[in-house]
Amino acid sequence: MKYKILYVLTLCLFIGTGTINAQTEEKPKPKKFSGAILFGNGVYLANPTAPSSPSGNDWNVSGEAPVASGISNTDNQLTNMIGAEFRYFVTNKIALKFNGSGIIRNTPAVDNVPGTTPATTASVDPASPNASWIPTYNATKMNNSFNVNMSVGAEYHIATTAKLAPYVAVMVPFSYGRSSEYDPTYNVNVEAATIDQAVTIADVGVRHTEMVGFGGQFVCGADYNLTESMFIGVEIKPVSYLYAYNTKYPGPGLESRDAATHTVGFFTQPVFKIGFRF
Repeated sequence: MKYKILYVLTLCLFIGTGTINAQTEEKPKPKKFSGAILFGNGVYLANPTAPSSPSGNDWNVSGEAPVASGISNTDNQLTNMIGAEFRYFVTNKIALKFNGSGIIRNTPAVDNVPGTTPATTASVDPASPNASWIPTYNATKMNNSFNVNMSVGAEYHIATTAKLAPYVAVMVPFSYGRSSEYDPTYNVNVEAATIDQAVTIADVGVRHTEMVGFGGQFVCGADYNLTESMFIGVEIKPVSYLYAYNTKYPGPGLESRDAATHTVGFFTQPVFKIGFRF
């Protein structure tokens, strides 16, 4: 009899301990952040080009307007990485969203070095061995460019399952581009009749072009959960609008030239993403 009583007490102890552990065990908290790398077409503006140098016969400032190169009917590559995306989930269905990327290039200027050859200096005998000639070292033109784009907005997840999470979003894109060029080439003609004709230079100073673009986008997309922490996704912009303008500066102290363009896209900029939740 006493063994039966001991057995019942032990069973009650195990059941009670399991119940307490079940009550005190916390449910896993939903993940608030996600990050992803994006592939497709970004909202970059076309690479800006600085005004031409005055070294040529004609010196003019182009009136060409900027182009929203991310919205294209011919150049759409899924393998092109266009930036990173970060989301913060305010609730299970609403998330704040940010994405962007940038490219910086810098080529410093190097002066040219005039050479000594029969074609440029009469003091060199054309019949002399060419081992005595000194080659002309061309200048390296300064070419600095800065191109960045970013978008901020919010998305609403329509319906979520264990695997699929479709959503709609509204985004505000911003793009900025700048290109600066300077040609340090100079030439000296010792046989010139006057001092004014003896020295010629390619540039009077740094030339540059600035571009700015901004607008609005309506986004449709979906995430597919591979695991609890990893997902893949696709997006497309059913409607997007971008206003862009550029300002060209042909040289220090000269008047600038402005141009603008409006771009509206329908079902453009497909994006593929690979991301993680944490």
